[in-house]
Amino acid sequence: MQRRTKLTLAGLGVTALAAALLPAAPAAATGTTTGTAGPTVVVKGLNNPRQISVTDTGGLLVAEAGRGGAQCVAAPGGETANETCIGYTGSVSWVPFPAVQQGSTPIRVLTGLLSGANPKGASATGSQAVAGNLLDIQVAVVDEPHVAVPESIDKSTYGTLLQSRLLGKPRIVADIAAYEYAQDPDGQLPESNPYALLELPGRTLIADAAANDVLQWRNGRLSTFAVLPNIQDGLCAGKPNDNGTTGCDPVPTGLTVDRAGAIYVSALGNFSPNSGRIYKLDGRTGKVLQVWGDLTGVTSVAIDRHGALYASQLFAGKVTKIGRDGTRTDLSVPFPAGLAISGDTLYVAAYSTAPETGLGLPDVDSSGQVWRFRI
Repeated sequence: MQRRTKLTLAGLGVTALAAALLPAAPAAATGTTTGTAGPTVVVKGLNNPRQISVTDTGGLLVAEAGRGGAQCVAAPGGETANETCIGYTGSVSWVPFPAVQQGSTPIRVLTGLLSGANPKGASATGSQAVAGNLLDIQVAVVDEPHVAVPESIDKSTYGTLLQSRLLGKPRIVADIAAYEYAQDPDGQLPESNPYALLELPGRTLIADAAANDVLQWRNGRLSTFAVLPNIQDGLCAGKPNDNGTTGCDPVPTGLTVDRAGAIYVSALGNFSPNSGRIYKLDGRTGKVLQVWGDLTGVTSVAIDRHGALYASQLFAGKVTKIGRDGTRTDLSVPFPAGLAISGDTLYVAAYSTAPETGLGLPDVDSSGQVWRFRI
C-alpha cells in the first residue's frame, strides 16, 4: 500500500545508502554552483540529522533522529537489516556559532528522545523536527512504528510535539498522531509522521509527512492549516491510492516562510522521478498559491532574501536552487535533508541517514553532518 511505502525515506539499509552515496561524495567535496562558496563541514558525528532551525541568536538547532537502541524487533528492513532497533538516542544539538565553526563535535542539549533504526544505527526515525531557540525548544517525534514495540519502551511521546524550556525535561504539548487518527484530514486513512516544524508569531506549523497535511498549533490547540493535494501527473497519474483516491501522496517534509508571510512546503512525493514538489501557501488561509515540480525526493525547503528557493533532493544527492526567474542550479550534497538560511549562508544536513559512526565508506567521513555554503 502506498501509505506505507511513502515512509521509506528513513528505511533503507546501509548497503543501499552507500551505493547511492558513492557518486555524490567526491563532487560534494569539490564541486559547487557558480557564485557559491563551500562546502564547509560545520558539525560532524551527528546521528541521522534531519531538520535544522536558526535561532534568534544566529545559532542552529539540529534535530537528530538518533541511532536506534538495544531493543530490536523483527520488521521489514533494507538490504542489510530485517530488524528495527529501538531506544532513546534521539536528540537535539545546538551549534552556537555556525558561521565560523568547522569540523565541530555535537553539543547535545536535549537527549533521551525515542529513536528507531537498523542494527547499524542508520536510516533512523525519531526526533526529526525542531524549532524555537535554545531556552524554548520545540521538537516533534515520529509516530509509533508498525512493529511490536517492546513493553520496556515508554511509548508516550510517539507522535507528539514536545517542548523544553530552560533546557528542562521535554513535556508533551500536543498529540499530533491522536489528532490525525481522530480527524484524518486527507481522508486517506490515518497515519502520522511529523517531519518539520516552523515557529511563527503566536503559532507553530507542523508538516506531517504521513498525513499529507500541515497542522497549526496555536493557544495549546491543534487545527488543520492545509491539506496538500495528491500528485496526479507523470508516473502518479491514475495510480490507485488509499480509500478510493488516486495519484501519489505529496508527503510534506519541510517548511519555511518568506518576508511577506507566505508559507513554503516541500513534498517528498513517492520517489518516482519528478514527483517531488514545493508548494507556496497563503500564510493566513493555507490556500495553494503556486507549485514547483520536476523535483525528486524533496526533504526540505528554504528561501533566501532574494526570493530564490532551495530544495533538498535526498537520493539525487543535491540541493537545487530555483531562482525567481525559474533558473535552476545544483549543489552536490550526499543525502541532504534539513535546510536553513541565515543571511547569505545556507546550512544543509548532509549524510542525513547516517549515524555518528558513519556508513563504513572507505576514506570518507560519512557520519551525519551539517554543511554550510556561502550563497
